[in-house]
Amino acid sequence: MVKTRMRLRQPNEINHTKSDHILDPEEVDSSLKKNLSDKTVNEIDLKKKYGQLVYLKSLMKTNLIGEDQENQELCPICQSNLGFEVC
Repeated sequence: MVKTRMRLRQPNEINHTKSDHILDPEEVDSSLKKNLSDKTVNEIDLKKKYGQLVYLKSLMKTNLIGEDQENQELCPICQSNLGFEVC
């Protein structure tokens, strides 16, 4: 988890460089909206990746073949046995 410490620019502080963690008072609302939007997008991406992980783990459990066992499934293209190949 990334945490960034942000602060408001002081009235007497000189603006030498634009820094992402020092905000002018009028930037607070837009920064909040941007961060909430980024959070929502990242949560959606995380749920998608978690769903893919769960699917792949369940696929591994259902398609487990021992190292010395031959895979009897047919290739969807050539219709021959997959044998010892991994699909």
